[in-house]
Amino acid sequence: LRSPMLNSLLQKCLQMFIQCTHQRIHHISPAEYEEFVGIVCSARTAFCMTPGGMVQFHEMLQSLRRTKSCKRDLYQRILNGLHSSNV
Repeated sequence: LRSPMLNSLLQKCLQMFIQCTHQRIHHISPAEYEEFVGIVCSARTAFCMTPGGMVQFHEMLQSLRRTKSCKRDLYQRILNGLHSSNV
């Protein structure tokens, strides 16, 4: 982004998104996995808009993976969703 003000706003939004995903992962049920995966996949586009955004995105994914609340099935669905939206 060219505008420092917009870049600052987007950075704050991304930080809030990361916090929100970490909160959400502790209270998610299998019935909500599909929606959560869709949100994470869509968020990747916003992370791509900032310098270093993909590093932040991958750090968020790794952090989610390490939480006890993130089941293996959910993490695999996230990876599959990211891969299929990347093709």
